[in-house]
Amino acid sequence: MSELPEIGTDNQSVEPAALAGHYLRVFASAVASMSDFEGFIDALNGLVRDDTFFLGTAELSNAFADGDEKFPDFETLDSSETVVAVAGDAGNLGYLKYSGRQDKQPFGAEDMHLMGSIAGFISALISQAHEFRQKSKADRVLQFLINQLPLGVICFDSKGDVLVQSNSAANLVGDAGAAILAELISSEKTFVKDRARLHFEAGGKLVYAEGRRLQVEEGLKVVAFLLYDMSASREKLLVDLEREAYRSEARGTFLTLALLEMDDEAGKVYRTLRSAAKSLQIDVSKIQPVDAYSCACVFAGKRMRAVRFLLRALLNKAATPVKVSIVQHEGATSEDNPADMMLEVAKESLAVAEVALLPKLLVLDPYPAIFDALTVITNEVCQLDAAQSVESASTLLATGRYDGIFVDLDSYHLDEIAVLREAAVLACDGFKFLYCSHKQPGMARHSNALRPEEIVLQKPFHADKIVEILSLQFDLA
Repeated sequence: MSELPEIGTDNQSVEPAALAGHYLRVFASAVASMSDFEGFIDALNGLVRDDTFFLGTAELSNAFADGDEKFPDFETLDSSETVVAVAGDAGNLGYLKYSGRQDKQPFGAEDMHLMGSIAGFISALISQAHEFRQKSKADRVLQFLINQLPLGVICFDSKGDVLVQSNSAANLVGDAGAAILAELISSEKTFVKDRARLHFEAGGKLVYAEGRRLQVEEGLKVVAFLLYDMSASREKLLVDLEREAYRSEARGTFLTLALLEMDDEAGKVYRTLRSAAKSLQIDVSKIQPVDAYSCACVFAGKRMRAVRFLLRALLNKAATPVKVSIVQHEGATSEDNPADMMLEVAKESLAVAEVALLPKLLVLDPYPAIFDALTVITNEVCQLDAAQSVESASTLLATGRYDGIFVDLDSYHLDEIAVLREAAVLACDGFKFLYCSHKQPGMARHSNALRPEEIVLQKPFHADKIVEILSLQFDLA
């Protein structure tokens, strides 16, 4: 405790204002140690012992903790000594014993009042210190409990200052993540009906946060977040995808990655896909979240067209807007991280499901105007790519990306069409051939040895007829 100027040693009366200021400074110096209860009791004992106005000592007890009440030995008291009890709501907290004044003057009535005031003030301070200690204990207990939770917990006040956070939250997001959350608190877009669901990256970790605005009491509002570390799921996805990529190269099989995004509700796309794993014909372990709103599915051994078909069947009646991209591994590349490359390509090519899952067809016709006309006619029911030759068309069909092909019967011979048919066999069942000709369909079938059920479209095209045929062939109704 810092030294204070002495008062009352000049045998002259002390002005009340000066005396009051003296005791205020003395008590203020003691209050600084309130955070340490035992040290605070010692400071109060020293305050009385070192009083520069009275000659006194104090015997204070921690009655709140152990009930060790202090009582003076009245039989040994000198006739000049005065004892003042320090009492509070918890009972006797000890006593003050005064043997005189520093200026050797006898006690007066004002002195007795002052002693009582000092005792009362000390009693109030001990009570406040006890309350402070109890709150500190509660804080430590709360901190201990939240540290036991398997999830990260972080709580802010209305200004965005951290009130409390668990060790796991501090390890997960650190100061950078806390700053991101604090900034988001100030945005009204973050919360809907006092709830927030968001994802962010901090320190290279993918984090999903569930937040609530809570009113603890009148005038006290807090924002609490539960934090989920999703990094492990993403890492698992990348490890699994990379392993499957190298395996597909070694075995000469197909590998397709589908990325789906639903941004209306965090975690919804993950739940939806996991519940549909059986219909997607993959194990649930092959479905991993990329972030809170997007999820990836790894289809080992399946071509793009097969994955497109499975997803179209799943999302055909989806009420929530969904974005989809489907990426197929290209085989051995110069990339050191094929998984990262596939995932980045998938992110960049996300499109609304109604477009991304449309059937994809090739157009093999020597006249570019035919491709342009078919693109305009079919833009709402399929996606088209142009093939420049029978060889390039055969190569593209073997990739498994396409659901069908438009072939001009007037420009290609039967042996070339046979090459296309052989390539289409590798594209799995259900591949569609749609032939085009200036001839009547019956004549075109006869001259090219086509079966009666095979589709022939006569040029110039009838737009509605083509759309109707494609809708029936690919179940787009």
